[in-house]
Amino acid sequence: MWRNVAPRVAQLSPLERVRLRRIAVRYALHGWEVTPGACLARSRFVCGRAGCPTVGCHPALEEWQQGASADPARVATWWRSRPHGVLLPTGRAFDVLEVSAHLGRQALDTVRTHPAGEGCAGRSW
Repeated sequence: MWRNVAPRVAQLSPLERVRLRRIAVRYALHGWEVTPGACLARSRFVCGRAGCPTVGCHPALEEWQQGASADPARVATWWRSRPHGVLLPTGRAFDVLEVSAHLGRQALDTVRTHPAGEGCAGRSW
């Protein structure tokens, strides 16, 4: 990770920290690579890199593309030290398409009523 500049990250309860770690590990158990995201600190996300200009959520690992892991033990260690955001690199095990909530609900309703059922694989465009 980048050199730690000891930012004041959001104070989460022990239960919330455990939940973040469990979620990250669960994704890894599915075989999905996980990388730790920057931690929320007041009104911005901080990754620990001195002078990082990115205020939104972003990876905490400098070489996150190579550092992302589906190893549950490795993933769990990242969340033991800090309350990282949980980031999943897309384009590897799955892809993501962002749509409005209204269109997303319509798509889910269509999938539920599809003759192939909810398990239909869809199309590759």
